[in-house]
Amino acid sequence: MIFRDLVKQSATYGGSVGVLNLGLAVSGYFRRVQDANIADGKYVPAMFFHSDGNQWQVGKALYDLTSVTLTMTAFIDDSSSGGGAVDFSIGGPHQIAIINPSEIIQKPWTTAYQTSSQSIANATTLPLAFHQSVGNGGFWDAGNPTRLSIPEWADSVSFSAGIVINSGGVGLLQFSIDLDNGSLNGVPMNQNGYENTANLSSGILETGSSLYAECKVWHDYGSAKSTKFNGRNYLTMIVHS
Repeated sequence: MIFRDLVKQSATYGGSVGVLNLGLAVSGYFRRVQDANIADGKYVPAMFFHSDGNQWQVGKALYDLTSVTLTMTAFIDDSSSGGGAVDFSIGGPHQIAIINPSEIIQKPWTTAYQTSSQSIANATTLPLAFHQSVGNGGFWDAGNPTRLSIPEWADSVSFSAGIVINSGGVGLLQFSIDLDNGSLNGVPMNQNGYENTANLSSGILETGSSLYAECKVWHDYGSAKSTKFNGRNYLTMIVHS
């Protein structure tokens, strides 16, 4: 989704913490949020602030077309209230602006990877289970080790993944990057030899209703085979918008 530039408008307290009613565009070359090509129910990178500059919060705000509000009670990057939602019920006027957050300069990303081998049974589809992660996104959690979670505010993402498996024979190795809503699947590859390697990338995709991504593995080498934990069993996700 492409947002229009120069969005800045007045706002009033929306009845609860982190909610502001949208008002008029600020005088000058500014537009309203309503004119910024934002679909109902979408998150936008925004800043809420009191006109005197003493109260502010920056993060992703949920646009509600019906109530003409922006709500920022989650996905707050920083605020004058120690990173929490600010109570704008006192004072005014307030303003809202759509901004370019720091992650546009450096896109959020996470790579999850294995640090030990994983047994893959013959003719059985299994997701890779990861053990550690790197990156600035924080999209991997040890509580769900097979998944990279897609943040609710994301509109587009891209993936890359790799696997090395000890095949020890001839057969079919199928490796895929799968979204939970079934909109992305990999391509099976015929390979043989002791060590088989597969790598995939997705291009940039719209997230739609997807909540997470996994790497799936299937083979028919005749018996259980193990992945090699040499840093090449991984899943990377980059959030683009």
